[in-house]
Amino acid sequence: MSDSAGAADEPLSVVTDGGSAVLRLAGRWTLETVLAVDGTLRREAERLEGSVVLDAAALSGLDSAGAWAIQRTMTRLTARGLAAELRGVPDAYRAILEKAELTDPDAPVAPPVVNPILAALERCGRAVEHGLGVGRALSGFLGYVLVGLGSAVVSPRR
Repeated sequence: MSDSAGAADEPLSVVTDGGSAVLRLAGRWTLETVLAVDGTLRREAERLEGSVVLDAAALSGLDSAGAWAIQRTMTRLTARGLAAELRGVPDAYRAILEKAELTDPDAPVAPPVVNPILAALERCGRAVEHGLGVGRALSGFLGYVLVGLGSAVVSPRR
């Protein structure tokens, strides 16, 4: 048995034994932790062979970044044809892990398709709306000035 990624107090440790491996997740898996272990986690997901268990029993905190990293790793392992299992997840973190499930982590995000005629029409409409807002504000100011002028004419001593 060999430990290839650190001690038990580390957020990620790897124990391999023949054709199986255990990735032990410990501590608070928040954005800060994920940024620190992401490279190692990705490398291990590519390097490991056989059956892989992600042991989450020692998690003491989990946010959406941590849940996403765990689910991404599980998805990558199964995509490589490995038997991957997530064990020991505390009940408090099951819901966020379910929300973080990915359908295709490598799918690029396509920019929205924009019709140039509709885009020009939208810009024109927004400009008209802005102009009407400015006109409304100016007419309100004009009304305020006329009321002040009218009250000065009616009672000049005030």
